[in-house]
Amino acid sequence: MRKSIDGLSYLVEPLLAQNPVSGNLFVFVGRDRSKVKCRYWDRTGFALWYN
Repeated sequence: MRKSIDGLSYLVEPLLAQNPVSGNLFVFVGRDRSKVKCRYWDRTGFALWYN
């Protein structure tokens, strides 16, 4: 879970075949399933939620 917003955005297009600024919510889970990052584009910029 060391990737930032930019790193996660670069993963979205080739792996998921989605546009990173499409407005979809993308959820990334750590290997041990104890950490979650949610990335979202809301027309004004990226939002990142981390828990």
